[in-house]
Amino acid sequence: MVSKYDYSVTPGDRLGRPLAMELAALFSSAYGKWSRKSPVNPGGRIRLGAGYYLANYANPLFRVATCRAGSRLIAQAVYLECDTPRGKVSLVVQLVVDAEFRRQGVATTLLHAIWGFSDFYAWGIVTSSPCTVEALEAATFRRCNAGLISRRAAFVAREVLARVPFLASAPWRTVGSSSAVDSKFFTDRSAKPVARRRVERRLGRLAEGEEWLALTFRDQDLDLEDAYSQIVGCSGRFVAEAYRRQPQARQKWAAKAGEEMDNLLRWLPAVGKDTPVCDFGAGTGRHVAELRRRGFEHVEGIDFAATGDGVSHADCRSWKSQRRFGLILCLYDVVGSFADDRANLAILKNIARHLRKDGFAAISVANAGFSGLRGTSVDSKNRRALIKSIFRLAPSRMMATTGEFLSAKSVLRNRSKGLFYHKEQFFGGSGLPGEYLVVDRRYTAGEIEALVEKAGLRIVMRRFVRSGFSKDLSEGDGKEILVIANKVTTRRTKCR
Repeated sequence: MVSKYDYSVTPGDRLGRPLAMELAALFSSAYGKWSRKSPVNPGGRIRLGAGYYLANYANPLFRVATCRAGSRLIAQAVYLECDTPRGKVSLVVQLVVDAEFRRQGVATTLLHAIWGFSDFYAWGIVTSSPCTVEALEAATFRRCNAGLISRRAAFVAREVLARVPFLASAPWRTVGSSSAVDSKFFTDRSAKPVARRRVERRLGRLAEGEEWLALTFRDQDLDLEDAYSQIVGCSGRFVAEAYRRQPQARQKWAAKAGEEMDNLLRWLPAVGKDTPVCDFGAGTGRHVAELRRRGFEHVEGIDFAATGDGVSHADCRSWKSQRRFGLILCLYDVVGSFADDRANLAILKNIARHLRKDGFAAISVANAGFSGLRGTSVDSKNRRALIKSIFRLAPSRMMATTGEFLSAKSVLRNRSKGLFYHKEQFFGGSGLPGEYLVVDRRYTAGEIEALVEKAGLRIVMRRFVRSGFSKDLSEGDGKEILVIANKVTTRRTKCR
């Protein structure tokens, strides 16, 4: 996802004084006020110093997720992520957004990075803000249930709360319809009365100085309709973010750009160094760089998750240029990166629009007939079953490691629509952690041939291939289907 904001995460053991001072300044200016009944500065602004952050959170158990607008810190979330005998638990202990930047999706982005992992045992927050409790429920597609929290409270207190300095010895009250911690944090609660009443029905009313202990658990029932609209409906954004974060330049398959251009140029002898070339979905720009290395004079690339030199950020469906190209590349699942075939057809039509009359397009798509994809199938007509199956999928780190994300173990197949679902997790570096549901459209040979022709292109060659394009494989062995096409004209142009 492309944003005007810069997000990052800092491990607690790397939390130094400069960042602690920024965190303290933002908290003190934006968090809120003490209640009128507070024993400390009643009605005054709540403030913290840098020393508080260094004393409580400068250790490996905690992380600080931040958002900046330029150099200005505008949002922060401090959270604990710990291993327990039942699985990982993520607990947010502080969330602050500058008032000027609220209602712009900043907090949602931070919280999705913290709570968005489907294989965790539990997700939670200690807060007196009803809106933050509802954000937890929206992010995890589950409702807080005081009764369930009460039955697991001893485990949570022992394994999680005991690791948080201000909660380790705080009394907690989780009985019946109430779930609260007496943290002695006397905040003003006069705002958001309607939201407060909604949360009180699930977690009970708070006494002065208490905060809700809000938790959701992996084994709870899902809010299926909300899950469908938020996850499946937003898959295009997730796909862009997952591909943006994929370290393509370091993965073995990406080293085959030279071999792939050897073969493409051998099949297309009319393409010379003065031929204008455009790479649709260029990614890191490896094919752009390879052509320039060979002396091609007019080469450019576009991508909706552009990460490389010589690649402009643009949507392949709608990008416009005055130039017409003698060769257009569209390789490795650019067509198929959208679940909706209308979007994939739009890419192909835009290729045809920008192709010269004597030009060629080289297009590869993921092969639905690849034998390694004989995984679990679902019926697309049963939406509830589909959503449940998606949530049962084991998340993978293949996109972040090998790039070979064509494993039956981590893929769910919607056979009638040609869709494949897989969850991909990203950790490490300074960027936010994340789990994304990637929905790919994979094609049979007949399906991609029909779609290419519908876009106004004529196929002159079709092969089942793997990276490098050196071997013409069987349908079961080829991970990709490579087609070379030209524009539909009265005069046929052939390739070798």
